[in-house]
Amino acid sequence: MKVAEADLTAENTFCDGVAPAGTVSGVRRDCRANLSITGTWTGTLTLQRAFDGGTTYHDIEAFTENAQRQIEDNEVGVSYRVGFKSGDFGSGEANVRISR
Repeated sequence: MKVAEADLTAENTFCDGVAPAGTVSGVRRDCRANLSITGTWTGTLTLQRAFDGGTTYHDIEAFTENAQRQIEDNEVGVSYRVGFKSGDFGSGEANVRISR
């Protein structure tokens, strides 16, 4: 199981990227990831996706409160991360976790 966890307390901070889809012996497996956002915080967290192995991320969804989501993506090589972009952190600590 691949897990990325982070306790975010500043702007321009993200958890590591996690790919929901992988291959085992050439067969696509594990095409889902779980996103968990908890804690006591203010600001805007952004879920992002990259198609190039985690070099260039693109915004997918924004969160202003705690949330639980399931991410489904069958594309091998896609990576997801969540965090505070520059200027989007208010206060507190956001506990974020993406796992597959």
